Amino acid sequence: DLKQDKNKIKGGFRKSYSSLINWGLREMKIELHTQQNISWSAINDFKVLHTQESGRQTRSDLSWLSQYKAILNDEAFCIQARYNNDLVSAGFFTLSSGHCYYASSASRRALFDKPLFHALMWQAIVYAMSRGATVFETGPDYPLHIQKSETVSSKELQIAKFKSGFGGILKPVMHVLSDNN
Repeated sequence: DLKQDKNKIKGGFRKSYSSLINWGLREMKIELHTQQNISWSAINDFKVLHTQESGRQTRSDLSWLSQYKAILNDEAFCIQARYNNDLVSAGFFTLSSGHCYYASSASRRALFDKPLFHALMWQAIVYAMSRGATVFETGPDYPLHIQKSETVSSKELQIAKFKSGFGGILKPVMHVLSDNN
């Protein structure tokens, strides 16, 4: 709920996140890419990081082009972080009609001992607020009692645990499947 002030929002985060966000703000160079300053090279750098950390290209070149166009059309933004001049983390967020959605990210796995994405998520929240967003959505958040299964991987559980640390309200979402077309 971005209708609250920044201090109240930050106060709803997991207690350990404050120092992790502060580390990122202090130690990394954070770059906000919007319609005003986006370049294809910024998107390509994100793609290269994502491919390196995934071990393969998991998304089509067309999807990266779509993200670039969304930023050019002022429907999205990208935040990146450099540590020791190397791109170590990046995230893509859509922004429309007062709603901001955390869509994707990549971070350097070899540096997972450092809080690479915490400050980026915070900066995305602050930027979304400045653009008039009233809702910031992080996507699926699996209950902590769910174990790795065919439908939820251990990676997805770790991501959900990370996202849940940013507080907010959990809303159940149902997917209804029908055999009737």
